[in-house]
Amino acid sequence: MNDINKDELLDVKKWQRLFFMVIYAAAANFVIGIVLFLIFLQFIFYLFTSNTNDQLKSANDWLKDFLIDSLNFLTFNTNDKPFPLKNKEDDGESKSADEKVVDVEVEELDTEESSSKEPD
Repeated sequence: MNDINKDELLDVKKWQRLFFMVIYAAAANFVIGIVLFLIFLQFIFYLFTSNTNDQLKSANDWLKDFLIDSLNFLTFNTNDKPFPLKNKEDDGESKSADEKVVDVEVEELDTEESSSKEPD
């Protein structure tokens, strides 16, 4: 029961994941500081104008999405890496688990009429 499988320990994919986890953990830590600074700027903007800045809101939304993706990767909720290594297919609407992609080929059938006609 206490046997250690050396193949499991030497699996390159696991060590690559550790490398990316360290990188994304550091990036998430850095992004939290940026988000806190943008929150302060948004409050200053709101204090003087009574409105929120749409550009700051957009930046905060993008950073929030990055943090969520990073935390999902770090906590093993997903194997998909966050930006900038995110797959291009993930940029669009994500498909639910119930949806499946089906490839269908359409083949044109010869009907009796078209096969019986001969060119003039």
